[in-house]
Amino acid sequence: MNIDQLQWWGNLRHGGMLLDAQRLSSLVPALPDPLDYYPQDRLRRELITFRDEPSEQRGSLVAHVLQKVCGFALPHGDWYRGGNVASTWTRRGLTGEAIRPSHLWLGRNKAVLPVFIDDQKRLGIGRGKRICSQVLQWLRHGDEQLAVLTNGQQWRIVFAGLDYDAFCEWDIDQWFAEGQTSEEFAGLRALLSPERWTPAAEGKAAPLLAAVNESRKGQADLSQVLGERVRQAAELLIQAHTPALKHHIDSLASQDIYRAAVRMIMRMVVVLFAESREGLLPRDNPVYHGSGPSRY
Repeated sequence: MNIDQLQWWGNLRHGGMLLDAQRLSSLVPALPDPLDYYPQDRLRRELITFRDEPSEQRGSLVAHVLQKVCGFALPHGDWYRGGNVASTWTRRGLTGEAIRPSHLWLGRNKAVLPVFIDDQKRLGIGRGKRICSQVLQWLRHGDEQLAVLTNGQQWRIVFAGLDYDAFCEWDIDQWFAEGQTSEEFAGLRALLSPERWTPAAEGKAAPLLAAVNESRKGQADLSQVLGERVRQAAELLIQAHTPALKHHIDSLASQDIYRAAVRMIMRMVVVLFAESREGLLPRDNPVYHGSGPSRY
């Protein structure tokens, strides 16, 4: 995929970096074709029913999307829901509460898709922060690193490492465009598919998890050259401001000019990092969102 073909990925909501462009392109070389008429019509009816009665239809919608639309069905694996999820999948949170997936899919080669369902209006906002924290705790207390978190309206793929977490999030309002399913929804089907959650053999990582971990390694390699990039950026910044600086060159030391340029660049890095992390800056605030160019 080229940059234009990855536009759907940029339209999603992100916290941290789940996948970089290189790994995403390798993992999903092409998006799946739009759904046929009947599956599209059935999905529309499921969404309409959910919007009318969200509390009663939330579980049904989740089951339909994952099983009927994304393909997590026989012969790829088996579903366990509600009380059928074994107690061995229960883990204790930091405050002692019992945490267990609402739905659980188990496939070949010990493939696992844990699904957590919340009843709050917005994931990660207000009371919706609690379930996000619980999912991260559940993942870190076991061998799994990926899970799905949804309230029916928003759908997240969540990754939790020992010292790092990330997610990408879809909203069901993005699923249809111009009378058919959108590229964003095709991206959901591509990443939420049995093939990308099933390891090639026992003991190996599933393709999606392997791509996420490779993206983390790539980010670590990038940090090694950050100093050189900052130096180059500082030089460009100083050169661009030469007309303004030449009138004060006698009163400014060269090291002070360079230090000021580096400080400005690092402030931009801090802001961009804070915007990529959930809850550090009010990205959902209309005033903040409209105050300048947004990455989201």
